[in-house]
Amino acid sequence: MACPVHELAAVEPSCQRTLVSPGAPDEGVTLPPRALGRKDGATTADAIERFEDLGEIDRGGTASVRLMFDRQLKRTVAAKRLRDDLQGNEELMKKLAREVQIAAQLQHPNIVAVHDLAFDARGYPYILMQHVRGSRLDVVLREVHDGQLDDDVLKYLVTLALLVCDAVVYAHDCGIVHGDIKPANILVAGEEQLFVADWGLAMSYRRSPAEPHDVASEHFPFGTPAYMAPEQASGRVDAIDPRTDVYGIGGVLYHMLTGFSPHEATDSSRALELARKGHVRPPGEVAIWKDLPAGLVAVTLKALAPNPGDRHQSVRELRDELRKTCGEHLPPPTWRFTRGNCVVRCHQEVHDLLMLVEGTCLEIATDDTQGYRLRRLNPGTLIGRDALLSPSRAKTTVIAMEDVVVRVVSREEISRELQRCPWLAPLVRGDSSESVI
Repeated sequence: MACPVHELAAVEPSCQRTLVSPGAPDEGVTLPPRALGRKDGATTADAIERFEDLGEIDRGGTASVRLMFDRQLKRTVAAKRLRDDLQGNEELMKKLAREVQIAAQLQHPNIVAVHDLAFDARGYPYILMQHVRGSRLDVVLREVHDGQLDDDVLKYLVTLALLVCDAVVYAHDCGIVHGDIKPANILVAGEEQLFVADWGLAMSYRRSPAEPHDVASEHFPFGTPAYMAPEQASGRVDAIDPRTDVYGIGGVLYHMLTGFSPHEATDSSRALELARKGHVRPPGEVAIWKDLPAGLVAVTLKALAPNPGDRHQSVRELRDELRKTCGEHLPPPTWRFTRGNCVVRCHQEVHDLLMLVEGTCLEIATDDTQGYRLRRLNPGTLIGRDALLSPSRAKTTVIAMEDVVVRVVSREEISRELQRCPWLAPLVRGDSSESVI
């Protein structure tokens, strides 16, 4: 099924715009004096001359995205900056700077890559990001819903949902909750290529009680009312954890099935009220399509349970149930990494076995006695064998030497094969014990 490509400048309904908390500014972000309205800041003339502005490609509630040409590196990049009427707002500028600090830590094939934080002639910040040539998921879904729901469409939608899960699972492993998962924050660039974007409301869920909240003040909701979890809508910041993102992905699944957000309303105040109550109409009552797959509907409604304890307890659990429920419609999951990106980072928690299908990688291992050890990985190499038996932490770093494709093999898939062929178990255990990953 072809992925439609549209301009991204569509205006969102008010109920689907992001609410940003008026909480205290983040103390960990420093901006130049000029950005804070003072006249003693130096301009960045080199950055100004380096980039050519090619025009706006997207606009949201507080920010716009412009296409820029990097004259030095001869490539196009996306530049996210505050809207003109909000420039000079110290809190929003610090949040923008904080977004780049968080997003720059997340290196995953399904997360938009952040290149740098730069400043314009007035000293106002903007984020330089990977330019994704594609469409927002909400735009894609409008075209998808014009057709019929068949096996090909179902496979396409579930494949996209699993890619979202892959990105968010990785972020959660890094201790980060996205906090604003919705179709407008997901970019589709091909049949099986998708990027989760806009980490402006992301927060650490592993902070100690004494640490300040990153993005919200107590009792103030932040996020998008149409997709917001009840704990978010009620401003219960201490209750926000990975299950909040489970709810957000549930909202994306609901939109995929029905064509509407779970808290569809004419304005944001009504949507916020529905979100606080956790009120979601049964998909069958509002769906554009008839005869929705019962299993997928059940997974969606579980993810959208008002009580976090009744949802999937992690996005990994949601992803596994999606695969189990819709497995017959799905191709083997694959990830794509561009040259220079980390496929696996040393000490990263590894849950799945990866098989290198296309391209070559460089494996970097360190030890106290021999220093660095390098190994070239060719197609057919297995990465992360220790994860076959139980989650483990990677012992080496693996970097793509060129654009690569890896095939994901889950523990559940291995378990099924071992039940079918028990004689493989000693080989698997032997290989796992000798693995360097």
